[in-house]
Amino acid sequence: MDKKIIENLEALSLDEIELKKSINYFKNICSKKEEELDFKTIKSLLEPIIELLKKWNTIKDQSIISTALQGISSLVTDEIDDEGIAPYFVKIGLISIILEILDKSTDSLPTYAELNSSSLKCIGDLILNSDYLVNKLVINGFLSIVSKLLLKSTQSETIRDCYWAISNILASTDDYKLLQKVIDSGIIGNLVKQQLDSPPPPPPPPHQNLQYKINNKIITDMYWCVSNSLISANNEQFKFFISHYRYLEYLQCVKNNLKEETLKYYYEAINEIIVKTLQLCQEEHSLTFYKKFIADSFIISILKENDKNNLLINQVFSIIEDNLTSLNNFVENFK
Repeated sequence: MDKKIIENLEALSLDEIELKKSINYFKNICSKKEEELDFKTIKSLLEPIIELLKKWNTIKDQSIISTALQGISSLVTDEIDDEGIAPYFVKIGLISIILEILDKSTDSLPTYAELNSSSLKCIGDLILNSDYLVNKLVINGFLSIVSKLLLKSTQSETIRDCYWAISNILASTDDYKLLQKVIDSGIIGNLVKQQLDSPPPPPPPPHQNLQYKINNKIITDMYWCVSNSLISANNEQFKFFISHYRYLEYLQCVKNNLKEETLKYYYEAINEIIVKTLQLCQEEHSLTFYKKFIADSFIISILKENDKNNLLINQVFSIIEDNLTSLNNFVENFK
């Protein structure tokens, strides 16, 4: 890394015109690097940026802070080292600063829409595959902040970014205890209920909550929250998702709104439900759950939906067929 780059960042001016040039330079360094940067270089780049972020509410041009966060999002593209880089992010105050931005900006959300979006995307990028950062975020109140943003925000982009960050949290952990904290926050339950129970209302007036005005991009990120929640669910959580959160109804409802490239993962979620149902029935030595929620559901006839011309989906259906056969055999031979 050229020493001149570090010198430029360390000399960040409070003149916002010059500051903007320097931060754009930082973002370009991060996004256009040809190889993963070593830890020492990352520390050298971040130290002056963190000092800037601490002054986020004193800088008039919020795009400067947004650009800095976008640069940080691109800084680490490989899996984050939970022994080195991840603790360093916490130590220098990056995580607490981002949480402060999200929390304190909720009183003036339209003003901070771009900054909120960049903050959420930065978190979503950093936490992917990092149990350490996921736990630190949850411990420090990220779920309550997201709940507040979803309740107050009038920005579709912010709502989408909230769900995207939550889906990344769920994809980055296999800890059922952490999953329970997400369940307790009500975020997943509310999004499912919203999708199933809310009739399309007329366009909302200015500054009214826009959660009703859901586009297909938001629906996709909402779907990932549901799909990823199945990964680490224990038996009791799985039963709760099916019985109380009505996941089967939700999956039927959402399918037509998903992009074609997402359908493969949609059917993988169906397969996960089949696998967990068989596991549950075997461990409890009971067909009660199966008979009440699965036996008459669309899942039993899901193979009829197979598109033989779609190779990727066809591969998933081959796996579904095997697992559905195993489930059916267990039910037929149950004693």
